[in-house]
Amino acid sequence: IVGSGDERYTREIKHFISANQSALPRIDWEGAVWGDERWKYLQAADAMVLPTKSENFGFVVLESLWVGTPVLTTRSTPWRDYESDRGVFLCDSNLTSVQESINRLLTQLPVGNDSRTATANFCRSKFHWEQLKVRYQAVYERALLRSSLESNPKRPK
Repeated sequence: IVGSGDERYTREIKHFISANQSALPRIDWEGAVWGDERWKYLQAADAMVLPTKSENFGFVVLESLWVGTPVLTTRSTPWRDYESDRGVFLCDSNLTSVQESINRLLTQLPVGNDSRTATANFCRSKFHWEQLKVRYQAVYERALLRSSLESNPKRPK
């Protein structure tokens, strides 16, 4: 497990792992990992799970998809717009939905380099700077046009 969170919640998870160790696969708790070190974890993961109720964007979602790792996150994130796209799996932000979605993801997870390449290609087609700059420019041009029309309304006489 890579990441951190609320101290009480983290303690509960670690206690659960310890109490159920014989029924679980080996679990290593890495904690928070930052900087370039994070890439090896994102690339090695079969999937990245971000069960959140309040994430604004979730750069870890983008970073995971960028390296081809499929992602499960909640519909309360902005990623709901990409639910049907390659590598983006969503669930509701409640325990039952997260549990069921993890189980479904683990049984339906596409495997192989082709699948990871397709996920990375999807991400780059949407979020590479070359794609984003065109979208940003269009937003600014619309805003400039709207501002210009509002400050200089031309009314027919």
